[in-house]
Amino acid sequence: MKLKEKKAIVRAFLTSHYWICSGSDKAVVPWSTIIQSHNDFVARKYVPVDVDLKEPSKLQNWDTMALLNFWHAQQEKGEGPTFPFKAWKNKDGDMKADDPKALEFVNQHREQSWE
Repeated sequence: MKLKEKKAIVRAFLTSHYWICSGSDKAVVPWSTIIQSHNDFVARKYVPVDVDLKEPSKLQNWDTMALLNFWHAQQEKGEGPTFPFKAWKNKDGDMKADDPKALEFVNQHREQSWE
């Protein structure tokens, strides 16, 4: 698989998880803010120790593979979520905690994808 395709997978994965956190598929991932305040958005245990989250187009092959392999291993373990954002930014730039309706949002989109 080419690096461009790997980056696209990382982008889709992170964007979908950001949408889950915000409860909206219109939410835009604030990459520059995430880079500056990584711990405000993601618990460190959901990202490999030697990798920092950044806008996916800026990732190198090694950190792209580290992320994908790490998340795949998390899925294989089946112990808790693979990757949750813990906060998101609203249109006014205010930080908001994970939306409690997130699971409802996910289930709704799963149902729509099967129609």
